[in-house]
Amino acid sequence: MSHEGGDDHAHSPTDETGKDRLHISAKDMQIAWVDDKRFWNWTDVSTEKPSFGTAADLNQVCWLEATGTLELAKPQTYEIIYHIKFKDDAFGWNGVPVTFRLVTPEGQRKEISRVMESDSKRRSKGWREIHGGEFSLSTQTGGKVEFGMYEIESQKWQGGMLLAGVTVRPKPSATPA
Repeated sequence: MSHEGGDDHAHSPTDETGKDRLHISAKDMQIAWVDDKRFWNWTDVSTEKPSFGTAADLNQVCWLEATGTLELAKPQTYEIIYHIKFKDDAFGWNGVPVTFRLVTPEGQRKEISRVMESDSKRRSKGWREIHGGEFSLSTQTGGKVEFGMYEIESQKWQGGMLLAGVTVRPKPSATPA
């Protein structure tokens, strides 16, 4: 696996089953308005999420767009997991769907919409792993995969979320019964 991006904060440790995982830090993603401190800040999360180190800390936006690309060559089925945490002062998320999009090397576009409730009755205080989709590469394919999370429809202001980044990992094979 290789990764295209900014400062190369991604790395590929091996998980407990011996399979490669690629961690792509929020610093290596393209985030709309991330350089404007009115909307985003950077927060050290190295003690909580050592695979990422730094998280994008959302103050407020009415247009959420965080995207990335990576190159994959190994034939396998992969899944993308977003690492998100809502802070105590999170707002604007209840009832608003966030779209997670994938574009495969063949150009196939897949989307999943999820409502990410942030109210304290539903929110755990820890990090959430949000499934952002899956895709397969065959022996004849390989190439660039595009991924992203979007909330651009509601025009509602949201804030109080941390995005550490994404993990791309081989999907566990189903074992025969």
